Amino acid sequence: NNIIYELGEDTLRASSDNGNTWYPVNTPGIQYPVFGEIYISNDTILLATMSDGLFISVNSGNTYSQCSYGMPETINHVVQILKTNSNELLAATDLGVYKSTNIGLSWNDFNSKINTTYATCLSGCNNELFIGTGYQGVFETLDSGNSWIRKSNGIDYQRIIDLINVGNRIVAGTDNEVYYSDDNGNSWTHSYLYPNEIDHFEFDNDKLYAGTSIGLYYSLDTGKNWLQLVNGPGCNVPGLKVNKNLIIAEDACFFNYSPYYSTDIRRSDDFGATFISVNNSFTLTDIVMIDSLVLGVNQYGYIARSDDYGVTWNVDSTFGSSAITNMYIYQSNYIFLGTDSGKIYLSIDTAKTWTDITSNFIGYASRFIKFGNNIYIASPINGVWKRDVADFGIPHEVINN
Repeated sequence: NNIIYELGEDTLRASSDNGNTWYPVNTPGIQYPVFGEIYISNDTILLATMSDGLFISVNSGNTYSQCSYGMPETINHVVQILKTNSNELLAATDLGVYKSTNIGLSWNDFNSKINTTYATCLSGCNNELFIGTGYQGVFETLDSGNSWIRKSNGIDYQRIIDLINVGNRIVAGTDNEVYYSDDNGNSWTHSYLYPNEIDHFEFDNDKLYAGTSIGLYYSLDTGKNWLQLVNGPGCNVPGLKVNKNLIIAEDACFFNYSPYYSTDIRRSDDFGATFISVNNSFTLTDIVMIDSLVLGVNQYGYIARSDDYGVTWNVDSTFGSSAITNMYIYQSNYIFLGTDSGKIYLSIDTAKTWTDITSNFIGYASRFIKFGNNIYIASPINGVWKRDVADFGIPHEVINN
């Protein structure tokens, strides 16, 4: 009706003379307005807020009521509303994208049809590749990432920190619990391990190990029930490597939200019955192993190296001030490394020299995986990326039918 609306952070104004003069518009029914977006169609007005979800008026703004039916109750931020060519509305929220076919009166989950930019971890089995995300659950691809299916029934809105495939079971570690699925992620069951955060999984000796924020645990039934290695690390375990009888684990204790205030590399060569301290001068957030060579990386940009199964250590500060976010080994010959500066590196001489292979990658790598004929990267800020293994001199797999 020739009215221009202007949305401020906490105010709504209108002008009926092409913006020459403005008057405030009341929003009755919205108690704490912090606005993110406005959408108008005839007499219907949708107001997206950054604190209380979505509101609708069907009488030109005389009254408003909340219209988040079909969205999770935990949604707070609605940052954008978009009308599609088919007259549907899409709402971008802090928990994903939702669709309405009735001008905002009700909403349906639209996330199964889109990628997420908050990818945290990767795991693959047979022809299925799974990614864990921040607060959007788990996604699966059957076609090398060309399309994705959301597999989050029972694990919705959790921040997935690590995924591991053990036989036909997928186990997911979140920022406060463990879940497992026996049907390719179609449904998830809550496990009985309740530390604050699951940092890392390892599977060896028919045991599933979990490095957590309150110590090191293991499961004899692939994730249903858990026992603590009582003589092992008692604090946060961000770095963990298990190889037969050998366990090497970081034991890092935090004080509130400060950096590590004490740190210790713990080593066991009797399946975790006893542990000894082998170094307390640096932290390890990721640990990998090639025969007797053990490599550890951390957020201060250096690589710790042990050539005797983790007994003695030397430090290489190759990457300076860039935090190393993840390290991944394929076939002992190829070591991939990511930094928080967005760089990706490759070493083919057991971490003595490194080549920058970043190319067009944007973001930073939280996880690598070799799956099929690609190296995949999970990035918490830019989704999932892939590159053909042939680019790094790795031959393609030959599948004999």
